[in-house]
Amino acid sequence: MRYFKIVLILFLCTSLAYCVKSRISTYPGFNYDSKDPVAVQVFNIPPTVEFEIIGEVEGRGAPASSWGSVEGSMKKKAASIGGDAIILVSKREPYVGTLKTADRAHAFVYGNYIYYTYQPGSAFSLKQKHIIGLVIKWKIKSSISTKHTVKQNKDVELPIKKSTEKASPKYEKKKKNIQEGDIVSLGLVDVAPVCVKSVTPKYDWRRFYSQSARFVIKVLISESGDVLHAKIISDNVYKDVRNALLDAVKQWKYKPALKDGVKVRVWKQITIRINID
Repeated sequence: MRYFKIVLILFLCTSLAYCVKSRISTYPGFNYDSKDPVAVQVFNIPPTVEFEIIGEVEGRGAPASSWGSVEGSMKKKAASIGGDAIILVSKREPYVGTLKTADRAHAFVYGNYIYYTYQPGSAFSLKQKHIIGLVIKWKIKSSISTKHTVKQNKDVELPIKKSTEKASPKYEKKKKNIQEGDIVSLGLVDVAPVCVKSVTPKYDWRRFYSQSARFVIKVLISESGDVLHAKIISDNVYKDVRNALLDAVKQWKYKPALKDGVKVRVWKQITIRINID
């Protein structure tokens, strides 16, 4: 019996060591052919070459799994949607128009968000083996530097390898032509949507709020400027308040966004402030 327990423990440890999973999500408006995972690079600070974000990849591994196995799984997922590289990020915050000087070396602004990467030379925790990465595509052809490295808890430097293999023709870029009504990321449109009509939510705010209230809502604006969908981002919003906010926001009207001269749909985050007299 004791021998059986020892064998079982060894089997579970070995299984956990190779239990690695990753998940990919593609941003709307992008359609690239898959590419060779070997050619996908990994950065822990923002690259200096202009790029666009086409999706996000999440890597998960058991406590005993290696960084190499997690990285390999993430690169395969990124390659499946045509990504050229992955930027590992530690957090994301809404961009309010300012970026501290101290953050500029390990943060960058894209669309409505500030993305924070791992500071150069610092180690990041892989104890939980849960890492988020932005899948990016280079906007111009250039020789990308691979001098940046990723470090584990044990301070073991893992250089990023650059593939010398030439990509097969089936991995070449194939981007979808923009058509009216396509959903495009707000950070990629040429002209952002402009609100031309807003409706104030009607509700007895004093039931739950004494001074003022602030609500963050994400809306999908159509090619005709209507709000097709809306969802509350703020936490702990009462059901009656939620319904009042959504009813009002769906009556808003926008001048639609433009991409390559075509009217497109975009998701946009808005803030409603209620001042209670």
